[in-house]
Amino acid sequence: MFTFFLPVPEDIKGNSPIITEISNHNVTGIPHDWSATLYGTGKTTYLKISTPSLGLPPINGSSQTAIVMLTVTAPSQGPIDTRTPIQNAAVFRPVQSIQDETCPALNATPGQTSCYQYLTSIYADYTASPGAVVRINAGLDARNTWKISEPASNAYKNTVAVELHGDNHGWVTTSGWLESGYRLVRCTGYHFLIFPANLISRSLPEFPFYCHRQNGYCTL
Repeated sequence: MFTFFLPVPEDIKGNSPIITEISNHNVTGIPHDWSATLYGTGKTTYLKISTPSLGLPPINGSSQTAIVMLTVTAPSQGPIDTRTPIQNAAVFRPVQSIQDETCPALNATPGQTSCYQYLTSIYADYTASPGAVVRINAGLDARNTWKISEPASNAYKNTVAVELHGDNHGWVTTSGWLESGYRLVRCTGYHFLIFPANLISRSLPEFPFYCHRQNGYCTL
């Protein structure tokens, strides 16, 4: 059995439209033999994923890669605070040892965009070969959109990533990345990708974080 506890974006009070959508089973991409349920610790909410197996049989002795992406899209009931989301909006928690970072030039807006790196945690329990590689990435995109004379938007994005090797049986400290207050965004939602490096490895979320602008729209 493979079991993962992945953080679900929420505010400091434990509220999140993402949690509501997961509770209503509005999650796309879940394989038929997976179980995906919410698990609250009292401080943080996690998405508990359990599956008896994951991966594709090897072909001619070579391991095959499978990709699974779980997506949740949720509307906000009001404006989203994209300038200070850690204090006033949903992010991957817990947030520990936060520090300022230089923002990528792609999304940076002087005086508006702020970037941070921090520590958080995920749980992974599985048995795999010593050479197995497990990559876990989760991504959150949140935005406000409006139109006065022309369409405009602001946004923040939050990602969590970790790479594991061989077996894992417990909690793992991993890094979180947050970009807040930038103006141009792509699609919005909560994403998980899972793709094993071989039949008995576990490889979780690899999200395409960046996008480029094309014909007035932002595309992955």
